[in-house]
Amino acid sequence: MNGPATPGASSLAARPADGESPRGGPADQPAFAAARFEGLRVYSITVIVLSLLSWFTLFLVVSVSSMIWAIVLAARARSADAPSDVRTMTKVALGVSAVMVVLQLLGVAYVVWYLIQAAQNAV
Repeated sequence: MNGPATPGASSLAARPADGESPRGGPADQPAFAAARFEGLRVYSITVIVLSLLSWFTLFLVVSVSSMIWAIVLAARARSADAPSDVRTMTKVALGVSAVMVVLQLLGVAYVVWYLIQAAQNAV
């Protein structure tokens, strides 16, 4: 018996109407369009986490590299005409990574200044 699983249901009911994708909705905006930019969103969250963890591991090496990665992600989101939420997430990642780099550079500058002052006072 090759009929539908539900009695009375037609096999035509499972087919999309003209102009619709198989998952529903207009055919000109397929369901996978949002998934195309999901990598940018996930990578942006990864950049934010790495920027925050850079205080505990390899300091400026991690924060500067995550800032470079955030710049690349923001450029990709702009060039690929990503949705506004994805572009916002990449901008947030860029902002967080830039703030971490600046704070860490200020910390390094303060330590160097302190060591110079301590060396001058010791002489």
